[in-house]
Amino acid sequence: MKHLFYIGLFVLCTGCNDGSLPVDKNNTVDSEKNITIVPVTYVIGLDDKTRDIKRTVEVELPERVSKQQLEVIANEIKNADKNKYERTFIMYRIKDEKSVAAWATTHFDPDLKVHFIGLDADQYKALLKMDRTVDGEKIGEWYATGGIEHVVVIYKKGGQYYETNYFIDDSAAPVAKKLKYEKGQFSYPDTDENWYFNVNDAGDLEYWGESGNSTTAKKIN
Repeated sequence: MKHLFYIGLFVLCTGCNDGSLPVDKNNTVDSEKNITIVPVTYVIGLDDKTRDIKRTVEVELPERVSKQQLEVIANEIKNADKNKYERTFIMYRIKDEKSVAAWATTHFDPDLKVHFIGLDADQYKALLKMDRTVDGEKIGEWYATGGIEHVVVIYKKGGQYYETNYFIDDSAAPVAKKLKYEKGQFSYPDTDENWYFNVNDAGDLEYWGESGNSTTAKKIN
């Protein structure tokens, strides 16, 4: 079930002495509130209700959004149901991102609280903009959402493969780890754990263990 919600974005107007705002032809503008209204789609995958006690909603977003944008979505979903519930729990996932946990939640318990499990829109953009220059031939870059979100870089130098992980809140310089590469599989040479990772046909980085594919990091183009 697809829905259309409207995100309020404050617009700074320079040289508009008459109080008017520049108009984007793809958007509408509320000149009284100085807010540009941007249409965005989202999908509700689950909407479970337990009498008037609890409502649980799962939402798929096309991309990461800000805290303010989540507040708009949360209130729209809550108000779309005329029935009243003591608590409303809303969980969000990002389209095409394979993650067991939700990316963010907006729970009314009873007041609205926004919580990010993963990186918000600004943090995500900042991580992707980090300098990831390596001293060697870069094999690929992947965005990992299993655990703490980070960027994985694998490169080769002098016949040796290395892995470097980049985190948004890492104050220390990223450390290169040596990798073993055999029959299309990467693994750490100094560990007894029976797991490995490999690049699949789509270019994504799959992590495998005794229980199977534990997580997959998406290729960064």
